[in-house]
Amino acid sequence: MWTKYGIFLASLFVIGSCLWCERCDVGGVVESYALLEVPKVPELKGRGVEVKCGPVETSKIPYKDKVREKIRLKRLQEGPKEVKRERKVVESWSKKKEQKLKREKRKTKKQLVKSLKESNVLDG
Repeated sequence: MWTKYGIFLASLFVIGSCLWCERCDVGGVVESYALLEVPKVPELKGRGVEVKCGPVETSKIPYKDKVREKIRLKRLQEGPKEVKRERKVVESWSKKKEQKLKREKRKTKKQLVKSLKESNVLDG
């Protein structure tokens, strides 16, 4: 349920809603939760959050599990992936398409009847 920064974000939300965020020592809160990076959240945007322990390069921290470490090193050597997201074809929730098809069927049927009446095939 909790993400990487879940508890920190929850406490930041409580601090932000109860107190003025300008008076809060966010760097101290980050250190108290022993976070290696400051999460990128809109509450902290534009504020210079200073952490006393300094920046930590998380890409150099190895996994304890050797299999996961090999996968991590392989991904680091490959570099960042370029992800192309294909847009899904979004259909309207309404029944407009069905209504349009029904309308077209009625129109073609009406034109057929009209052309048959003109050629005197149908009496009517």
